[in-house]
Amino acid sequence: TIIFPCIAWNDTSNHYRLALLLVNEMKKGSSSRVTGYIDHLPPISGPGKERIDSLVRWSDEELQLLKSPELIGCVTDRRQRFDDFFDTFVSQGDKHDNFMTKTEFHWALNCVTTRSFSGIFS
Repeated sequence: TIIFPCIAWNDTSNHYRLALLLVNEMKKGSSSRVTGYIDHLPPISGPGKERIDSLVRWSDEELQLLKSPELIGCVTDRRQRFDDFFDTFVSQGDKHDNFMTKTEFHWALNCVTTRSFSGIFS
């Protein structure tokens, strides 16, 4: 079991909680109790790998094709919130600075926000 003492768990949104737990399970590999589920998620992006097609993952050039400043602003704000949470998390101590990469965190958040989950994640 991994514990995240550096963040106020009860004040953290379920999306972030579930993303942290998903990264933790992904890192366990075949010993994870949810490895079958994780194996069916899109792979972490990389050369030759599909990406989760979410607006948050679009490049700035792709976003400009939308021609909607309001939507582009919402996407930019969401990206910033993702990055701010990640930066805060890894800056909280030695236990967490090697727990995950920003790419892994973004992958987990995109998996969480593009799927439907229900439950208490604590």
